[in-house]
Amino acid sequence: MPHNYPSFDALDWNTIQPHFDALLAAELTAATARDWLQTWSDLVSVLDETSAQIYREITENTADAAADARFKTLVTQI
Repeated sequence: MPHNYPSFDALDWNTIQPHFDALLAAELTAATARDWLQTWSDLVSVLDETSAQIYREITENTADAAADARFKTLVTQI
């Protein structure tokens, strides 16, 4: 089964929220559970990848103000 990673700005809750809202609104049954879980997994994968990338940036260069700002956005808004 191919993965359908969503496309959004992982540092902008307004672009992430519709994906979570769709999951919350979806009817979860035995028949839909597999697809629902795959969608959840794909969404979380994008967020985890962004988090890992930003963490790498702030630890490799502690003087990187742009990375620090992205990190602060991630932890305070997302």
